[in-house]
Amino acid sequence: MKKNLIPITLFTISLCCMISCNDSQKSVVPESAQSEMVILVPETAKIAETKSLRENYENSDAIEFAKMLAISLKDKDMRQFLKDEANKKFDGDFDILVKNIVNTQIGVEKFDAKLSKNTPNGQAKGQEIIKGALKNEKLNI
Repeated sequence: MKKNLIPITLFTISLCCMISCNDSQKSVVPESAQSEMVILVPETAKIAETKSLRENYENSDAIEFAKMLAISLKDKDMRQFLKDEANKKFDGDFDILVKNIVNTQIGVEKFDAKLSKNTPNGQAKGQEIIKGALKNEKLNI
């Protein structure tokens, strides 16, 4: 009986030791070492000025262009034209690149003429807004 008890006791003690050992240690970088850390930046990284990014994002001509386009959607021909252009999927998506359709004929008028007459400031101001919005070559609908 004692012969059977010894291996069982040793097994139980070793099992308890293995369970009680905890190898998971958290690696915490002390605050003093954080200031010495080196951040690697790839050679291809470019510095961007936040001011220029903000100007591109807040392009007022693009906002006015969107407003004129929204007003022009009352015209059935304009809606049909935009639907047909979107269904072409030139880049695999339903986007319409504005620079490709500015001079396209819709009925008796060109796209830009139809759009520019839908501004409250007059058609001349509408043409200026379209030219300003087209400075962004990637402007899409």
